[in-house]
Amino acid sequence: MSNKEISLFASYISEVMTIVIAFHQLGYQDFKTYYIHFVCR
Repeated sequence: MSNKEISLFASYISEVMTIVIAFHQLGYQDFKTYYIHFVCR
């Protein structure tokens, strides 16, 4: 993997982790509802 690919992968992982942490902190019961209300906007 090139440095650019590693950087993009790390960026992707951090975005996913941010979404998952926010989902848990807000206390939603299902991910689909959370995703529609907060991530898709």
